[in-house]
Amino acid sequence: MAVLVLAVTAVLVNAAPARSVSTAPVSFTMKSKTFWVDVVVAPGSAGANDVHITALPVGGGLTTVEDMQAQLTRPGSDLPPFTIPLRTLGPGHGYAPLFAIPYAGEWQLTVRLRTGETDETVLTGRFRLR
Repeated sequence: MAVLVLAVTAVLVNAAPARSVSTAPVSFTMKSKTFWVDVVVAPGSAGANDVHITALPVGGGLTTVEDMQAQLTRPGSDLPPFTIPLRTLGPGHGYAPLFAIPYAGEWQLTVRLRTGETDETVLTGRFRLR
């Protein structure tokens, strides 16, 4: 019995470690001539994610965003777009807690910023979920 335990221990000690899984959130910035939009998707894997979208005017100053809308699409898929139900946390800061993104892989985010009666900025970016 002791020899068996010793043999199993020797095999486990020399085995390669398990593949590590990244737990870092997905974050990226989309840029236009008038706004930069910072996006954080946490934990960044398929399933429930907290989505933060923050619009910052180029050159600084106060954010003049009156309305923010966001949609997710999966490139090359027949899935319809997912509208992200954003809550306003502050000027230019939208938040969607526990928003379900059903699949890992490539996604495209489109953010629409309304800054006046007729002014709108549309930014699009791609990211990958684990």
